[in-house]
Amino acid sequence: MMSRSTAALCRKRPSPIEKGQSKTWACGITHAIGMGNFLFDSSQNPHIRASELYQWFGVSASTGQGKSKLVRDTLKMHQLDPDWCLPSWVEDNPLIWMLSVNGLINYGLINYRYLACSFGSTGGSLSARSDSLYSRTSGR
Repeated sequence: MMSRSTAALCRKRPSPIEKGQSKTWACGITHAIGMGNFLFDSSQNPHIRASELYQWFGVSASTGQGKSKLVRDTLKMHQLDPDWCLPSWVEDNPLIWMLSVNGLINYGLINYRYLACSFGSTGGSLSARSDSLYSRTSGR
């Protein structure tokens, strides 16, 4: 995951990685991925204090936080982000199944189950089913 995020930062033009020390970028990337996956939550396993992470990389807290913020903003990372979620979090991540359709957020698993039950098991076609739904909801 760290190499994937580093590669994504390198592909940006101009690449933010061109400036700064490698240890500060390594710390910032690790901190950003850790924040998205609750690495700093003591109720999770594994966990670590952010100050320990900064100390391990040999950077100050302000430098580590600054690079982390830059990484998160550049790659549009947030907590439980499906693109940056660890495989161990995928099963419990509700955002994996959230879909945006025409600006509306839908829960994809429910829609998938509805489609599978409505169209797959009855043998009806999508257009036939949607016509019958339209006629029931429009009062025709």
